[in-house]
Parts: sequence; structure tokens; C-alpha cells
Amino acid sequence: MKCKTTILTTLLFLIVVYSPCFAKTLFSEDFSKGASRWDVGSGKWEVKNGEYVQMTTDTFLNSFVKEAEWDLAWTEYTLELKAKKLGGAEGWDIVFGIAKGDKVPAIKDDRGTMTFYDWNIAGWANTRSVLRKRVKGAGSNVFETQVGNTVENDKWYNIKVKVNPGRIVGYLDDEQAFDVNEGPAEGRIGFSLFGTSAVFDDIIVYDEGGPLAVSPTEKLATAWGEIKRQK
Repeated sequence: MKCKTTILTTLLFLIVVYSPCFAKTLFSEDFSKGASRWDVGSGKWEVKNGEYVQMTTDTFLNSFVKEAEWDLAWTEYTLELKAKKLGGAEGWDIVFGIAKGDKVPAIKDDRGTMTFYDWNIAGWANTRSVLRKRVKGAGSNVFETQVGNTVENDKWYNIKVKVNPGRIVGYLDDEQAFDVNEGPAEGRIGFSLFGTSAVFDDIIVYDEGGPLAVSPTEKLATAWGEIKRQK
């Protein structure tokens, strides 16, 4: 996307004025209209006070954006959201690159044929944070980070993942957790939890140069305010 540039000329000097430029928001969700665009595999997912809440602390819980709501042409994007742990053993799995046709798993064994990446934040009983991938059911760890090994209850965390087929970069509260030279060819996003009750909100997926790409320290709420103002 090209930004419009206006040039003003006077007798003494030249002034160049750059107009604001925002890349396209591909997908956004604040749950103000419910969660009709999401598929639930397992768990008790509800919208409460405009937030997406998983109520139980069972051992295998997940919800993904519906396939009809995701364009497979979105292969280079940045995903941002905020998440809060309410209770239970671990943090969250932020899932992306879910292959076309893969259904939301209702039980753990359903992942046996799935292809996706996930960032497991505060897994292994709130002790480790690992970027992982699964290809047709076969899983492997891509990168173990030193950011997000432990998360606290009742505290919002800002999560950011920059995705393209040749590179993935992840941040937790503006601190870089990983930068790896690989990525998914396509696929939608979702959440997976293991023994954790949690809340998710203010999800934004945008292409390069989007509203949060201008400043790495810009807060998610600020970007949401800009998106809502533009609508």
C-alpha cells in the first residue's frame, strides 16, 4: 500500500506533508457481537462482558476461527491479541497456520492428522514457552524461548506474532521471544488450552505496515481505537 504524499511549496522553503497510512485489517474480533465466527472443539467457551472466556480447567480445550471466515490468501500478516489466565495449570497455545480442511479437535487424538504452528506460552505446568509445529500429526519443537515461561493469573498479556511462509517472529508484552526462518504456507488461527481457564479479546490480524507496526510499543487498545474510528 502506498501512502499519499502532499508537497507544499513556498518562496522560502519546501514542506513535505505525509498523510496517515494504515495497511489493511484482514480480520478483527472484539466479541461485541458474540462468537459466531468461531468453532469450538472442546471446552466451555462463552462471551462475557465482550470477552471470549473458556470456563473450565479440563485438559484439552480449543476454539478456532471458522474456515469460512479466513481467506487462505492471507499468508503474510501480523496477529495481535490480549490474553488473561483465570486459573489452572498452564498458559495458552496461540495456534496459526491451520491447514485447510482440518477440523477443530474435540479430543487430543483428533490432532493426529492436523497441520499447524502454535506458540505454547507457559506450558508444562507454567514452566516453559515453546514455538512448535505439527505436520499431518507429527509434532516437533521449533524454538524454546526464555520469554513467557510463567504467566500470572488475572493479568492481561499482549501477544504479537508476525507470520509469513519464511519467517515467524513472536513477542510477549513487546519483548521478543523468537525469530525463526520458517512459517506456514497458509491457514487460519485459534486457541488451545491444557488445564487452563482463560480470557481472550481484541484480536487483530493485519498485513505489513498495519496499525501496530508503526511503533512496537504501541498498546493494543490504541490500535483498536483507531480501527473502530475508521469503521
